[in-house]
Amino acid sequence: MKPRSFAALLATAALGGTLVASAAPALTASAASRNAVVTLVPEHTSLVPGQPLWVGLHFKLAPEWHTYWKNGGDAGLPARIRWRLPDGFTAGEIQWPLPERLPTEPLMSYGYGHEVLLLVELKTPASVGAGPVTLGARVDWLECKDACLPGKAELDIALPVTSGAPKPLLDWAGAFQKARARLPKNAGVKAEAISSGKQLTLVVSGIAPPKQAYFYAAKPEVIEHSAAQALQASGKTFELRMTRAIDTSPPQTLEGVLEADGQGYEIRTPVKAEKPRR
Repeated sequence: MKPRSFAALLATAALGGTLVASAAPALTASAASRNAVVTLVPEHTSLVPGQPLWVGLHFKLAPEWHTYWKNGGDAGLPARIRWRLPDGFTAGEIQWPLPERLPTEPLMSYGYGHEVLLLVELKTPASVGAGPVTLGARVDWLECKDACLPGKAELDIALPVTSGAPKPLLDWAGAFQKARARLPKNAGVKAEAISSGKQLTLVVSGIAPPKQAYFYAAKPEVIEHSAAQALQASGKTFELRMTRAIDTSPPQTLEGVLEADGQGYEIRTPVKAEKPRR
């Protein structure tokens, strides 16, 4: 059965253990559960009023354990961040790197093993006090292997306020670079989606036909996650044929990430109701 809400899943899962978080705000803050270390980290060592500040939520997972993408697939739910920010600060949406497929017969889930850095852009007001400025987050996640355990942590970091160009936090500079390299591209691909019977077909141009492709739907109950996806190329265009989710109506918009030979591409296109191309 697919979980319908984060609260319902937490109510039925075993406890993940007590977390140990940083006692006082610092540049980074970490918490440890049984199978994960979660760290809130800024990209720079200070914030500049009126300039965006990127922060990352880093998961370091025990071998064979994983956490989830924004659509967990057949089982699992994504990490959630509830921000506690000073007046005038706002947080953007989590920027999700290209996920991994996590098959557990007969299910297919989407997520991350080993480690992942989730990026979030914080917008700062034009006027900020002398600092330091404390940024807080309540984080909830699932860490899963054969079963799922819920984790939660309260993380606070404190940054000084500067007027000049901020300096990168050197220990984490490589991790931010790698995280951005894993983000799906949002340009270069032309796509249309066609619904016919139980089949959804994604028709793609603008990039070379790949040897391997897979579509990660951004929302549950759009496609059958565990069903095979058939790739067919024709000239400079290729098609990816998927099975629509059982007992659902065709979506009006197909939204998600296309993985083509290891590179992710953002897809958002209206769905046409007609026969797929042959």
